[in-house]
Amino acid sequence: SRILIDTTSAGTCLPIYLNILEAELRRNRTSNSQPPLAAILLTHWHPDHSAAVSSVQDLVRNIHISSDASPVPVYKCAGGPCLKSLEFYSGPVKPMVEGQTFSIPVPLSSQDDFASETPNLTVLSTPGHTMDHTCLLLRANGVPLCLFTGDLILGHGSAIVSDLALYLCSLERLRIMLSGQLMQNPPIYPAHGEVVGDALAKVTEYIQHRHQRIRKTADLLFSQPSSTWVRESFLMNRVYPKVHPGLARAATNNLRQALFWLSSHPGSPHRRIYVRSGPRENRKDPQYLCEYVQLAVDEFYKCPSGNVSALVASDWDWMWCKS
Repeated sequence: SRILIDTTSAGTCLPIYLNILEAELRRNRTSNSQPPLAAILLTHWHPDHSAAVSSVQDLVRNIHISSDASPVPVYKCAGGPCLKSLEFYSGPVKPMVEGQTFSIPVPLSSQDDFASETPNLTVLSTPGHTMDHTCLLLRANGVPLCLFTGDLILGHGSAIVSDLALYLCSLERLRIMLSGQLMQNPPIYPAHGEVVGDALAKVTEYIQHRHQRIRKTADLLFSQPSSTWVRESFLMNRVYPKVHPGLARAATNNLRQALFWLSSHPGSPHRRIYVRSGPRENRKDPQYLCEYVQLAVDEFYKCPSGNVSALVASDWDWMWCKS
């Protein structure tokens, strides 16, 4: 049996994905008495990772015809919407928790490569991209072989963030782990993009990139007159001047996350950040402290219908004031 990390979305490419997966599950199968999959581990709830769980279950049942029709166990960390409410998978989802390990069965032909310890995957809770996000570290004989990072770290570009403070904490956690004296520097297998050969360098690059964006956002906002509303589009055009149109909404989301971060981690205790959201013609409401909007955004991301496109559809106003 194998362990599958994530599935895919339920789009037009799903049949191709299932054909590739079926060929791999049938390849070198040593026992027809055991199901080809021992578990499905989900790094987070997003559709391109979890929407095809039901299709994978159907595929496994077609490969392994048995009187025992038990589904492959599905695991996911707490947080995010329920897969059943999203209509991704109606079966049980078991909780996946920090430090949990999953042993990986090794074919007899490969046992000599793993002298004393069965390879295992260790769960690393890494919220920030989503609240339920998880990385998985593959070890054998205490030696790290690779790190599966889901969408926390990509093989190209940068990730979209739902909570920048948590995201930075998760990156810092990986940096400290990878910097440890007993930790070799394993490759990263991201959910999107190319394999990353130097994990520590990539994590460090991601941390530096986020702080660079935060500094650029802070310098721009605080260069504006105090107590004066600034359009979000003005900030976007200067913080992300060359963003591809297809990535503009994701960049707007990350800009807001930088502003939320600044409101909670101000460079000066004598500055406060305010925001107005919603259609501009309806903005007769009082000023809202940025922290309150952050709470509303957090709740939005927990809803099944929550998505970046809807969240950034309007052009918000931002302002800083002297306390």
